[in-house]
Amino acid sequence: MFSEHYSPSVGGIERSSEMLASGLAARGHAVTVITTSHASGDAADPSDIHLLRNPPVKSLIMEARRADVVFHNGVSMRRFWVHWIARKPLVVAVHIWLRRNSGDVSAKDRFKQFMVGRATRIVAVSPAIASHLSARAEVIGNSYLTETFRDLGNPRDLNTIVVVSRLVPDKGVDVLIEAIAEIRSRGFEVKLRIIGDGHIAHELRDLSIKKGVSDHVDFLGIVQGDNLNARLNECEIMVVPSRWEEPFGIVALEGLAAGCVVVVTDGGGLPFAIGDSGSIVPRGDVNGLAIELERLLRDPAYRKASNLGVEEHLAQFAPDTVVSAYESVLIEAIARK
Repeated sequence: MFSEHYSPSVGGIERSSEMLASGLAARGHAVTVITTSHASGDAADPSDIHLLRNPPVKSLIMEARRADVVFHNGVSMRRFWVHWIARKPLVVAVHIWLRRNSGDVSAKDRFKQFMVGRATRIVAVSPAIASHLSARAEVIGNSYLTETFRDLGNPRDLNTIVVVSRLVPDKGVDVLIEAIAEIRSRGFEVKLRIIGDGHIAHELRDLSIKKGVSDHVDFLGIVQGDNLNARLNECEIMVVPSRWEEPFGIVALEGLAAGCVVVVTDGGGLPFAIGDSGSIVPRGDVNGLAIELERLLRDPAYRKASNLGVEEHLAQFAPDTVVSAYESVLIEAIARK
């Protein structure tokens, strides 16, 4: 398995690669992970996985020749040559858009599409990602940490909405702040908790002051793990207000698992991440978001209907289910050689 980033680095690809590597190893497969991420000085690498950090070219070729299949979890263009030299089947999991934007397809973008299209099997993390690839891909969604994110059964504050996000323009947290201001202007005492950090944090604080809601918007900074689950369990509604088309949306799964009613924006992989268990609003639409949130806040029956089928929906994203799906793809790729 090639994973550009891996533990102790933190992120979606790192989490996915670690889950897949350990899950496949637990099923009796010999797994070698190649990564550029450096080791942490105070943590030992896992004993059930052969983990190589920045190995020399000779080691790369040797490991690929020993393997039955080469698997790229994420597109690593500089490592595509390895499976050709080793003459082994190639499986590629695509987690991101292989283009910079919908209106500008560069020569590099086309080359990425061409290279991915040469793989034995291709996996996409959402139907949206699959649809933009030039070759057929099987859709396998990302998983979430089932042991961490769960409904604790505690009382929730109906009037408190939560967002978990990097504080950057593409994530649309400013749209949510404006929607909160609009709802409050109509007399509803709604509050907002913002979990996360980023380079526009000060701009968002200024916006909450400008909109007259700074006393009702709490910036909690970065919260992770069990503490994050506890914070989500305090709120009735989570919003994922992204302006851009998210490839998937693990945070939406975490919100659903923690018992929140989840509202996401349209486009990309977010609608796939929530399925029929949640609400979808247009990207960047302050008024549309405010109307949907106010309806959820005021109408218990609508709120309940928006959260039906959560357990069945989340089951397809459980780690064991995702590992099984990847295992089938990898075994099939080996059988094709």
